[in-house]
Amino acid sequence: MSDVIEAGAAGGVCESLIGDGRRFAVPAGLLGAGSGKADLAAAVSKARKDPGFAEEAASEIPFESLVAGFSSIRSRAGELLAGLVKSGERVAVFGDYDVDGISSCAVMTAGLAAARLGAEAVFGIWRHQGLDLAAEAASVLPIVPERSDGYGISKNWIRRFEAGGLRQIVCCDNGTNALAAMTAAVSSGVRCVVLDHHPASVESAAFWNGAPAGFAISNPWMEGGIGDFVRSWPGEVEVCAATVAFATVLEVLDRLGGRQNADFIARLGVLAGVASVTDVMPLRAGNRTMVRNALWALDDGKAPSGLVAIRDAVFAKRGVEVKAAGAPASLWDCALDASFFGYQIGPRLNACGRMGEAETALKLIGASDGCADEFAAGVDALNAQRREIETVCVENAARVCGSAMERASSGGELDVLELASFAAKRRLGRGFLSGMFGFSSEGEEGGFGRIACAYPGLFVVYVDKELASGVAGLVAARLAETFDCPAIAVGGPSLGHGALWSGSGRCPETSLWRAAGIDVSLAASSAAALCGGGGGGHAAAFGLRLPAASAEADAKLLVGRFAVDMALQLCTKLGEALAAGTVSIEEGEPGVEAVDLALADCSALAAVAKPLVELGPFGRSFQEPSVYVPFGRSRVRQLGSSKSFAIEPEGSEKLKVVGFESRLAGGLENPSVVQALARIEAGEAGLIGKLHGSFYGRGRYGRNHSSWKGPVPEFQIEAIVTKAGE
Repeated sequence: MSDVIEAGAAGGVCESLIGDGRRFAVPAGLLGAGSGKADLAAAVSKARKDPGFAEEAASEIPFESLVAGFSSIRSRAGELLAGLVKSGERVAVFGDYDVDGISSCAVMTAGLAAARLGAEAVFGIWRHQGLDLAAEAASVLPIVPERSDGYGISKNWIRRFEAGGLRQIVCCDNGTNALAAMTAAVSSGVRCVVLDHHPASVESAAFWNGAPAGFAISNPWMEGGIGDFVRSWPGEVEVCAATVAFATVLEVLDRLGGRQNADFIARLGVLAGVASVTDVMPLRAGNRTMVRNALWALDDGKAPSGLVAIRDAVFAKRGVEVKAAGAPASLWDCALDASFFGYQIGPRLNACGRMGEAETALKLIGASDGCADEFAAGVDALNAQRREIETVCVENAARVCGSAMERASSGGELDVLELASFAAKRRLGRGFLSGMFGFSSEGEEGGFGRIACAYPGLFVVYVDKELASGVAGLVAARLAETFDCPAIAVGGPSLGHGALWSGSGRCPETSLWRAAGIDVSLAASSAAALCGGGGGGHAAAFGLRLPAASAEADAKLLVGRFAVDMALQLCTKLGEALAAGTVSIEEGEPGVEAVDLALADCSALAAVAKPLVELGPFGRSFQEPSVYVPFGRSRVRQLGSSKSFAIEPEGSEKLKVVGFESRLAGGLENPSVVQALARIEAGEAGLIGKLHGSFYGRGRYGRNHSSWKGPVPEFQIEAIVTKAGE
């Protein structure tokens, strides 16, 4: 029974008390301690005007059903791979240097070995001997290129395979649009099976629709096979390449009639779940099933040894004792959530590719029990190096881009919707667009080091000649978060593409473009091509190449041209869609952030923790709900010697409330924060944040510890607020 208190007093606008100017729209209905999972999902759906949230929360695809569905797929790719297993021909599995490319390569390598040696046999290989056995067996050879090689299969790789006597290639997370490489393969007698998830160009689709013998593709964007299966799920769902590889392995095993080892399948599923999060796939339908099951499996230790070693290393740093505890019954009993994949495992695997050692990540995944800890320590060291480089690069980018954004804002700019309206009426010219962007640059005399071009709400472009391509995506992500708009970060010349800058783009889910369903990557890639470069990827993350320039004037001209072309395409597409009524943009009060749930008090906050956590896993297209709760008198204490703090509400012992420096602008060093906390102590303010289940109390984790009393809800504060006008 829902315990909802209809109290209009809860609704309205709240203002931040820490001097950052943030304002929040709080929903009117207060949810009480008796609110269940369905009540919370319905409230979030109402607040977001998204009925799909509640529908998704109420429908869960069992992992066993997903496995059965994947096994039943019949594709040309699966047919060719099953034939290769029977023939015993040597196969090279060619991946990519990011998490999805590495994971899909590992899934397919282990899957083909399983099909040849039997699931029971390969289970022992995967668990105890690792992928290093590939050198001995030589029948399945995993290859992950470095960033310096450039993205994807190429003519050079085809020549290398041909010279090495390898005539059968399986491309994972690449190959769909590699027409030059496919043409070279046809000429040299090399055959390719592609397992990918990138949309095909018109030319590429034509090639694959008439692919020669020995060539096949499995891609969810194309008709037949996994594409038809994924389109049977409710809503529009993308899947990552590791999931495509996972489905293909299941199909091959089913075609060959072999008995599937459940533990082995679960281990491969962990890789697909990790890649689904790190490649920012929408966590709906089958993707949520993959991620949920991957969390349970890794929590229980039923994952590749290298990932278990990462889990244990992270817990050890937190002072957590790790002990096998059996499979969790639900997400509430699971020590992990999707953020563990996104912020712990993903960055470590990506660090290998970013620091020029992509193969190390593959070795970690396939490591034996005896050397997994050693590989995990090496990957951790690479990640630490990456963080040091990233910190400096982000500081430089934020400074230059902030200056460019200020210069654009100082001109009394039109908002993006107004620009789109002009574009739809063919009244938005290149001359006007080129004059509206703000530019900022830094560098030596006669040249430049960094340059930025920006416009509020539209996008920001940043070029840094010293920016390593391995951290460009990280810088773009931070810029996108900072300015709440698409961001592109481009680095120095790419070794794989000659005199080209190489970079990455990110588009936050909160941006206008994502709300309108417009793929920024297509506009960016098209604009780059017009400048002599190129690119490709997904709506949330994509790669980009631009011609290099040495002089500041030339660089500014190039970046300006790219920005104008990209802006014109985006604004025209949005304007035409708005005019045709095919998209609608819900406009709230300017500068006000919407809150999903309003709770009655602290007791309700502790009580709804379990059903709220069990709504997960959360991620793209299924975002974690934000929560408002009014606070009574509380005690505030500092956490150790840090700038973070904890709040202890009177009468709520089963609740941890924590505020971190990163979320609260300097924490206890900020006088405004201290004043805001005084309002909390007096019971005169409320909090906005996210609610999690915390499993790290008393330095222990483990459901079988006699001292463990169950999860403790942890509320992570994002803002301290009071009603507007108070």
